[in-house]
Amino acid sequence: MNDLGESKQALEYQLEAEKLINETGTDEMKMELSSNIALSMISLKQWDEAISRLKAASHFYREHNRPLQLIRVTRLIAHYYEQHKDFVRAYAAMTKVDELNTSFINTLRNSNSHASELKLKEIMADSKALREKYDNLLLEITRRQAARFIGETKAAKRVIDSAVLAAMHQEASVLIQGESGTGKEVLAQMIHYSSAQKNAPFITVNCASISPSLFDIDFFGSAAGPLTGIEEERIGYFEQAGTGTLFMDEISEIPSEFQIKLLSVLDTRSFIPVGKANPIPIKCRIVSSTNQDTLEMFQSGKFRMDLLHRLNTLEINIPPLRERIEDVKPLVEKFARDFSRETTKRLPQIKDSFYDRLGSYKFPGNVRELKNIIERIFILYYAPVWTGEILDNIDAFRRNKHLSGSLIDHNIKELDRERIIEALRKTGGKQKTAAKLLNMTESTLCRKIKRYGIK
Repeated sequence: MNDLGESKQALEYQLEAEKLINETGTDEMKMELSSNIALSMISLKQWDEAISRLKAASHFYREHNRPLQLIRVTRLIAHYYEQHKDFVRAYAAMTKVDELNTSFINTLRNSNSHASELKLKEIMADSKALREKYDNLLLEITRRQAARFIGETKAAKRVIDSAVLAAMHQEASVLIQGESGTGKEVLAQMIHYSSAQKNAPFITVNCASISPSLFDIDFFGSAAGPLTGIEEERIGYFEQAGTGTLFMDEISEIPSEFQIKLLSVLDTRSFIPVGKANPIPIKCRIVSSTNQDTLEMFQSGKFRMDLLHRLNTLEINIPPLRERIEDVKPLVEKFARDFSRETTKRLPQIKDSFYDRLGSYKFPGNVRELKNIIERIFILYYAPVWTGEILDNIDAFRRNKHLSGSLIDHNIKELDRERIIEALRKTGGKQKTAAKLLNMTESTLCRKIKRYGIK
C-alpha cells in the first residue's frame, strides 16, 4: 500500500499487525514493524510519533549489535529530518550512516565467505550513493547558512529589519537598490530563506547576461517544434520558481519591449509560454535588484515607471560599505571563518592594526571587494597572525593615497581576474562548476574570461 501511495491505509494495516505482534512476536519483530510504521507516518507528516519510534529502534539495534538494522533505521531518521526540512540534522544522520557503513564494510572484508563478498559489494554501492546524497544536503545547508546579511551598524540593522518585514509579506514584490558588491543577492536569499516559502525554489536570473532576443523564452519557457525552432521544450524562470522566489538581478538591463510584456504578466499574474496557447498562473514572489538610481532610471526613459511600481511594493536600499565602515570587522570575521574551512587553514589571529588599515579604505567594490581581499590573503599571503602590514601585499592598500579612481577600478578588476583564475584552477577549468563557486551565472563568467583575456 505504501508503494502505491496509500500511506493512510498502509498505516491502518500496520497498526493492526502491531497489536498481534505485541502479543506473540519477538522484540526484533516489534522493532522491525515499528520502523516500517514510522515510514508510513513520515509520509503522512505525523512527525512526532514517527521520530520517537525511529529513535527507540535505533537504541534497540545499537544495544543488540544489529549493524544492518541500525544502518536502515538511521537512514530512516535521516529521511525523516530531510522531509521535515531539518537539513542540518539530516546531514548529521547521513554522516552517521556513512560511519556505520564503513565499519560494516571493514567487518565484511575480514570475512572470507562468499555471502560476505556479495554483501560487501552491495554495501559499497550503497555507501557511494549515500555520500552523493549527503554531499547535496551539505551544499543546501551551506547555501542557507550563507544567506545572511552581515552588519552591526544602524544602517545595516535597518536593512536587516526591512528584509525580515519583506519575508513576512510573501505577496509583496521587493526591489533592492545598492551599488555593485553591496550584497543584494545575499539579501534576496535572506528574504527567501526567512519566509514561509523557504523550502520552495530560489531562482536567480542575471538580466544583464540574457540576450535581448531570448527574454521571452528564458522567462516564459517555450514549446518544442518547428514553430519555435527549439528541439526540446524549455521551462521558463517563472515556472521553475514555482511557489518560491524569482530573483531578477540588474533589472535596469531589461529591454524596453520585454518590460511591456513583463508588466502585463505581473498585472494578470499569468504568462503564456512561447508557442503555447494556455496561460500558466504565477505563484512565485518577485524580488528584483538594481545598482542604478530608480529615479534616474525613469527620468532617462530607460525603465517604465508603471513597471517599477509593480516591482517595488517594498524597496530596500543597501548603503555602500564606506558608509557603514564599522561593519568591516564582523564581515572580515565571517569571511575568515568561511575561507578557513574551505582552505583547511587555521583561523588567523587578526590584530587591531589590520582593522585600522581597512577602516581608512573607501571600498569602491564594497563587500565583494572586501571578500576578495580576504580570499586573496588566504590563498597567496596567508600567515597565522594578520597585522596591518599584510595588506601591503594588496595594491589598493599599498598605493591607496596615490590612486586615482580609474586605477582603483583597475585594481578591483585585477582582484576579480585573480579570483576567477583561482576558481578555474580549483575546478580543473570547468566553467560551469567555477561559476557556481563564484556565485555567478556561467554566461557572466564566460564574458569576464573574455574581457580579462584569461586563457
